[in-house]
Amino acid sequence: MAKMISSSNGGELFRIEPTKDYPTSYTPCTEVVKEELDNGIFRQVKKASYFSKYDTIFVGVPVWCHTAPTLMTHFLEENKEALKDKTIIPFCTYQATYRAETLQAIVDATPTASHKEGYGTTNPNQNNVDAWLKKNRSDKMKKLILTLSLALALTMTASAKTLVAYFSFPIDSGKEALDATSGASVTIKNGRHFGNAQFIAMTVADTLGESADLFEIDTGDHYPRDYKKIFNAT
Repeated sequence: MAKMISSSNGGELFRIEPTKDYPTSYTPCTEVVKEELDNGIFRQVKKASYFSKYDTIFVGVPVWCHTAPTLMTHFLEENKEALKDKTIIPFCTYQATYRAETLQAIVDATPTASHKEGYGTTNPNQNNVDAWLKKNRSDKMKKLILTLSLALALTMTASAKTLVAYFSFPIDSGKEALDATSGASVTIKNGRHFGNAQFIAMTVADTLGESADLFEIDTGDHYPRDYKKIFNAT
């Protein structure tokens, strides 16, 4: 996403890197990150950027344990005097939620700066990034894009099998039945209707490949299809 911002506004890229690398496997990395967050442990960065020549600084992070990584927030706090009167624009990527909390953590870590509207997304694309940048346009200002990025690999042993068990009950059976209330239980892809939980389970199983078995929890007595009736039944 930092590269998308740079290609759109010409900002200089600077990647924040820790002096001690994080694990690249998902589970070990999350365990380390949670320990650091719980115990106030802060890693130092290999090399700091020189902020004085920049007017606007975009600060980007992934969401880690519901917030911004302590590596970035501690680095920003240590440089609060150098960031004084700068304009900070936060951005983040995330898998599920905590977008607002992560953007706010960057704002809180830069109290001496001014701030513009941040941006968070699960799936960065150039058009959406450009639309956001248009709101925060600063063509005549020197820009720096400060980012922390870490690619995590979801690892599995070759012999491990994963069971993806789900219960899903799409209330709607056709497009004509969709509305803002009952339609929330349905995902439509390529003209086919899936229950939300069913669609997510299928996506998980497809991602895991041959190591995953998909199992649907089914009820002996089926629920009614009508929204009000199923609401009363449950």
